[in-house]
Amino acid sequence: MFVHPSTNFKFRNANEFIDFVRDPENNFYLFVGRTSPWEDDTNPPAINFSEKEKRDTWDDMMILRRIRPTDIIPGIRRVEWVSGTVYQEYNDEIGLEDTNFYVFTQERNIYLCVSNNGGSPSTVKPTHVSENVVEESDGYKWKYITTISTSAVNKFILNDYIPIESNQEIFESATPGAIEHLRIDSSGIGYRPNASVSVGNEIPVFIEGNGDQVATARASITTLQGSITSISLTDSGNGYFFSPGVEFPVAIRQIGSNGINQTAYGIATTDLNGQVDSVDVVIEGSNYQTGEVIVVQSSAEGYAETDGIGQIVNADMRIGRTGENFFKARAIPVAPSGSSTAILSPVISPEGGFGSNQFKQLYAHYALVSVEIDPTDVTNILSLNEFRRVGLIVNPLEYNDNPLSSDGAIAESDGYIYDSAGELIGTEYTGQTADARSRVILDTTTENFDDDETIVGESSGAVGLAITKFENDTLRFTIDDSLLSHDDIEFIVGEQIRGLNSGAIASVVDFIPPDVEKYSGEIYHINNIEPIVRSNDQKILVTFALKY
Repeated sequence: MFVHPSTNFKFRNANEFIDFVRDPENNFYLFVGRTSPWEDDTNPPAINFSEKEKRDTWDDMMILRRIRPTDIIPGIRRVEWVSGTVYQEYNDEIGLEDTNFYVFTQERNIYLCVSNNGGSPSTVKPTHVSENVVEESDGYKWKYITTISTSAVNKFILNDYIPIESNQEIFESATPGAIEHLRIDSSGIGYRPNASVSVGNEIPVFIEGNGDQVATARASITTLQGSITSISLTDSGNGYFFSPGVEFPVAIRQIGSNGINQTAYGIATTDLNGQVDSVDVVIEGSNYQTGEVIVVQSSAEGYAETDGIGQIVNADMRIGRTGENFFKARAIPVAPSGSSTAILSPVISPEGGFGSNQFKQLYAHYALVSVEIDPTDVTNILSLNEFRRVGLIVNPLEYNDNPLSSDGAIAESDGYIYDSAGELIGTEYTGQTADARSRVILDTTTENFDDDETIVGESSGAVGLAITKFENDTLRFTIDDSLLSHDDIEFIVGEQIRGLNSGAIASVVDFIPPDVEKYSGEIYHINNIEPIVRSNDQKILVTFALKY
């Protein structure tokens, strides 16, 4: 049975990879290569990441540049705010990974859409950087998450992805299990018509569930056929959210031999001490018995507004009354309904609250890599050229001219063997930049040789592939090791070399091996691309995204 990895797996894998790259015990490098054209340069071949493909990658590898901890960062999909777009509002009942539930603005801010005003287009760009959810004049409600630094945007931004950096203030202000939005799933009918906040006759909405609540007041009830007919306070309790004279919704809870019964709801007020001073039953409930009940106030409280026929057309949370520590919640309009009861769904914030884990909540399961190859190194190694392949490699070894044993492994007598994981053992390369190609210095200029042609040593039989001209008297190339063993492939000082295409001839003054051992280390990523052409005065900045 195949199971698709959850977003938590993807997030964990991306972050573990970023940590792996940043670990100073590992030597991670970006490499570029491939001067030879593809069969179709506008349509590079797909990567299958086979063992053969990884070996062949070494044949056209040109330069390696060490990846610093600041060269890799978590990333998310790039979703820009555009006026007239309908954005997905946050919904704890669906997977949001592939939806546009957040936006990135020109100010480099990221906002999460808490409410899209019933699926309306967004026409007012959010600009606030406050900790609270803010409703714009178009009815959209946005939660500010973080701002991306200018340096990170300039270094890592791509057409489809953006970097993400955490915001400590938003993290610290996050409220776990808060309810910032009430979704109307069914409007119902028969409620008090034209109920409105502006008039002051809106319908209170009780939020029940396992979030914070106060349940210290007691009352005595009488019942008829299980429904409450009267209620009288016996203990005013304490600790209630208070605003003297302001009514708020409460639940009437009775604990008996059959467990908890909480089907009746009412309206209460408090005094200046946070004690309940009045309570009235609005929804009489069922299965109650005459006796004692508990008056329950939830830490979350909402309200609803209706149209002329008593349908709920708007519902929202009270300011400052979004609750805390909810994992389960249900909304109860505390008003008699007619033939149809409305269904309102409290939308609970992510675990820890909005902004508590900004990377995870925005599905940051991308690793963005951006490496600049130092212009000095470019001049010293690449000269004028182009490349068609980039990739990542970890822990390549320093070049070693010891011969291979008969089975293809570095001879143990020379101090090099394969480890139990099949990795070549040797001295790890730790420099900042490495030349993956060999060079020969000639006794004459290179002008008669052709770029990308093959050269051969007439005495050694060594073959150099895909040459590039370097300075006036030097050729760079990859050694062809397809026929000769490791100890027989170097060009010999004093021998003549010949270009197979140009017919040019020159003598070898010196042979300079590559900085790193071919086939060493572990290649983690290969990307075939359209040709990147650079001139001598241009630096190389390679940026790409790895998706998990």
